[in-house]
Amino acid sequence: MSQEVHKKLIKKIFYKGTLVNKTAFKIGSSEGDFIDSMCLKDKSDKPYISATSLAGVLKSELGECLLLGTENNKKSEKSRLILNDCYLDERSNYQVNIRNGIRIVPTTNIAEDTALFDYEVISAGSDFVFESEINIYENDNLDDDIKAYEDILQSEINIGAKTMSGLGRFAFKDTENNKLELKKYEFLFPNDFEKYKDFLNNSENAQCQILEKQDKKLGFIIKIDLDITNSLLIGSVNNYDENAKVASLKENDKFIASGTSFKGAIKNQALKIANTFNLGDDFIDELFGYAVDKNTDIKKAGDTQKSRVRVGESEIKNVMEKLHQRNKIDRFSGATIDGALFDAKVIYDGKINLSIELKNPSPKEKALMLFVARDLCAGFLAVGGGKNVGRGVFSGKFSAYENGKELKSNEMSEIAKELLK
Repeated sequence: MSQEVHKKLIKKIFYKGTLVNKTAFKIGSSEGDFIDSMCLKDKSDKPYISATSLAGVLKSELGECLLLGTENNKKSEKSRLILNDCYLDERSNYQVNIRNGIRIVPTTNIAEDTALFDYEVISAGSDFVFESEINIYENDNLDDDIKAYEDILQSEINIGAKTMSGLGRFAFKDTENNKLELKKYEFLFPNDFEKYKDFLNNSENAQCQILEKQDKKLGFIIKIDLDITNSLLIGSVNNYDENAKVASLKENDKFIASGTSFKGAIKNQALKIANTFNLGDDFIDELFGYAVDKNTDIKKAGDTQKSRVRVGESEIKNVMEKLHQRNKIDRFSGATIDGALFDAKVIYDGKINLSIELKNPSPKEKALMLFVARDLCAGFLAVGGGKNVGRGVFSGKFSAYENGKELKSNEMSEIAKELLK
């Protein structure tokens, strides 16, 4: 394998800005003493975004390109892009929370044995310092790669684990005194070398450009406005009310409709509808993704398919919270079980703005998700805990968008008919 060396450096581009997590995020490091999965932290025990996580996101978006480096049997090229770890801004606050997860058996809608786990997340609203640079050498042709890279920086970025379930949504801060900055230095021009020296010395003479934020709404998106019909309990580790054994998920004093809870319910409903139309489990696997157990031989051992459905995470607004007491009942005698009284802090009323995004969907996949959205808004799909006592049911309305254009009712109806073909 050969590699070109001693190329002439002709240009440098620097990017600097502040990344803000719009939702909670998780970049895992290891298993803790009492927690199944810990968040990545620096030597000061503060969270940070690793450059490897950023590189993975860019690799997924940009694919094989010279900007990220190439490697093959004939010739390899080092990456032109250099990424730094993004450390917490010294003026920024952060909060580490613990969330619970559980696997539900789709056929029975009952929790799987020993499938309860917990994990750390960093709550929304923390600032991280982002810095990167691009080295351009003679004969490099990077215009298209750089344009694609800047398009990613100008829109939202999904980093870390469970990004398809609402976590890890980042965007650059866009305020009057805090913008995403870009500095270019072309060393073929003597004046630029002097400017580069000013930049290295942190001189005020170093000029910069601003990359304006863009709001790209590509793909197929369903937006749903939900009203809680009765009550809702998306359970979590109770860290704010010692009077209740179970409490609703709350971070930064805001009640959260977690993407993981909604996505699990949406997937189960999608599976039921798919089976009704004889689409089969493979159809759902291709849409929602799968990971194959090495002991199974249904698919090739080790195969995985990433989900193409992203369910957003949002704040639950206009909430009324009440303490709800319950007894566990012996199903055979009908009597209460000794010591089985428990209290739960439950949400009543409340409004949720939910989004479902599909990546490269087929017509049938679009139709399927429109059916799911209809069921969610009609109260046919329950989410969260206590579904057996009437919790987690909604009423609402939904709209669909394709590449930023809102679809009319008759257009959605035509898409929905694809399931009948």
